[in-house]
Amino acid sequence: MARISKADLMYEGGLSNLSRKDLEYVYRSFAKRADQRLVRLEKMPGADATSGAYATAARAIEHYTGMTDKPRFNRGMPKEDALLRMKIRDIKQFLGMPTSTTGGVRSIANKRTKTMNAKYGVNLTNRQWAQVWESGLGDKLMNKFGSKTAFKMLAKVKIGKNTLSSLAKQISSAVRDTTKTARLDRWMAKHGLTGEVDIDDL
Repeated sequence: MARISKADLMYEGGLSNLSRKDLEYVYRSFAKRADQRLVRLEKMPGADATSGAYATAARAIEHYTGMTDKPRFNRGMPKEDALLRMKIRDIKQFLGMPTSTTGGVRSIANKRTKTMNAKYGVNLTNRQWAQVWESGLGDKLMNKFGSKTAFKMLAKVKIGKNTLSSLAKQISSAVRDTTKTARLDRWMAKHGLTGEVDIDDL
C-alpha cells in the first residue's frame, strides 16, 4: 500500500478546516511534488508528455500567475485563503491525473499504439506514431489515400530504425519537384499501393 503523506491526510480532512499555516504547508507539499512531475514530463520526448495533464496544469498556472514558459505551481502563493484553497485543489487534480507521471504517459501511449497497430495491421513504435501525427505526415497521407493505405505506406518503408524519416524523405523529394510524379507512382506500385497522386496536394 502506498504511503499517505501528512499533506494528503490534511487535504482529506477538508481544506476549510485548516489554518492558514496548514494550508501553506499543504500547498508547498503538493506544489513541490507537482513541479517535480512537470520537470520530468518536459524532459520526455514527443508531444504526448506536454499534452494531457501537463497542458491542464499549464492553463491553471497561467490563470493564477500569467506564467506560460515552463509552468510551475510553487510560485506566487495566493494571499487570500479562498484562492489558496482553489489552487491546492487544482494541484491535487493534476497529481491525480494518469498523464501527470512519465509512467502514466508511457502506459497510455503503449495502449494507443497497440490499438492502432492492430487496427491498421502495422507494427509502428510509440515514437513512430508520435512522428506520424506531429509531422502532419499521417494527416496528409490519410486525406489523400485513406487511413488503411496510408498506414500500409508507413509500414512498408523500413531502412534501419528510421522508418518514418525514410518515408518522409521519399515523399518530400517528389513533392519538391512536380516532374517526379512518376517516381512516386513507381514507388507506390512497388509496394502494392494504389491511388491517384496529385503531388501538389501532398
